[in-house]
Amino acid sequence: MSESRGTSPIILTLALLGVCFALAYGAYLTTRPAPAEEIQGGDVQIVSKGEAFDYTKHLAAGKYTIFDYYADWCPPCRVLDPQLRRLAADRPDVALRKVDIVDWTTDVVRQHSITDLPHLEIYDPDGKLIATGEDAFGTLEKIFHIEVF
Repeated sequence: MSESRGTSPIILTLALLGVCFALAYGAYLTTRPAPAEEIQGGDVQIVSKGEAFDYTKHLAAGKYTIFDYYADWCPPCRVLDPQLRRLAADRPDVALRKVDIVDWTTDVVRQHSITDLPHLEIYDPDGKLIATGEDAFGTLEKIFHIEVF
């Protein structure tokens, strides 16, 4: 008869996978914000789900227009979403335009040269681009007095 020499490598591997899964799921739950659907009101529109689009047709005259490039699989995007929706709901001078990149191979990614997420573009009430990319987060704090990250 064979003699047992401790815990099997297969059992150790399965236990390690279980721990990794539990940690990953816990991280997902802690980065998941309150459902955005609970935030009602405001000028919020989804303008693209991966397709190229003409941003000028989605600028809100007389309002700051924020284009939020995001993906459903992006944890920081899920954290930012309710903050931007709340801003649009609280401020009648803000319009939020959501652009779902879907994945890195879509037309909208190439059209707007998106290299990281979340990515914001902020236009003033006259339709002039005032901030994009990393600079947009500082602009949100400066103009709207909100800190997003």
